[in-house]
Amino acid sequence: MGSAGSGSGQAESSSRLALTVDSEGVSLFSGTKLHQHTCKAISKQQPALLNAIRKFNKYCSCLEELYDPSCRIPLPSPLPTKLADLRDNSNLMEDIWITPTMEGPPALWLEDRDVRTGIQAMLKVDQCLEERHRLGWEADNLCQWFGRELAAVELALRCSKSVFYKLSVGFIY
Repeated sequence: MGSAGSGSGQAESSSRLALTVDSEGVSLFSGTKLHQHTCKAISKQQPALLNAIRKFNKYCSCLEELYDPSCRIPLPSPLPTKLADLRDNSNLMEDIWITPTMEGPPALWLEDRDVRTGIQAMLKVDQCLEERHRLGWEADNLCQWFGRELAAVELALRCSKSVFYKLSVGFIY
């Protein structure tokens, strides 16, 4: 009898799960779980993603300042920094970087190896500057740590000398 009761319970729960489908027959239960898993994964990566978007937008503004119309390079548009707005932004799907322009010859960076090498060199310089900044922070932190350790050692030596002095004076009496 216990098995019959559990069997009907299973049938009842599966019928409830069967009712949780959308208009196309896709289970909302598994979709919700997948959605929750996706949201959790995105929230973990959100700081890195926002940092990359800010860096991209910085590059966009730098390119806009340096823009020379004779180069025939289409400029990218900055991306929104809100992830909800980013989802609906069509700039991510544009292929302006690889589609040749109809106005004339292709962009110089597509046809000239020296231009591509120069772009790579500029990116390497940016990476080196970022690394220099990180190393400066690390050196500052290391100096602060060393100063704290040195002060602790000096304090320990001073305290130990006074304890030894008191012990030696105490043994004389």
